[in-house]
Amino acid sequence: MYKLLILSLIVPLSYASAQSLDSLITGAGSVVTSVSYLGYGVAFLFFFWGIAKFIFNATDSEKVKEGKKMMFWGVVALFVLTSVWAILLFMQVNLFGTPQGHWYIINTPRDTTRAKGNF
Repeated sequence: MYKLLILSLIVPLSYASAQSLDSLITGAGSVVTSVSYLGYGVAFLFFFWGIAKFIFNATDSEKVKEGKKMMFWGVVALFVLTSVWAILLFMQVNLFGTPQGHWYIINTPRDTTRAKGNF
């Protein structure tokens, strides 16, 4: 709990020196994108760990139930992450006017060199 509190204080302070609102939004977008990729990775690992537990312990009914439960919650986590990503994309395109050719959520420094519509 204390680690989360400390992290919630450090992250905003690291962006306090931003020179403009645009750079602040770009920085926050980079953090959100990185955290979402990490979340997808953890959810996939959790799901595949459940598959492995389900397959390799097929004779033990208790381990099979645990594997099914892990697979279920892995799928739920992937669904929630994808839903949040879609809602953010909808808000960005319809409320903030991001060009239609850009399919990603927030422009990060590496994305600014892409031509419109060039995927």
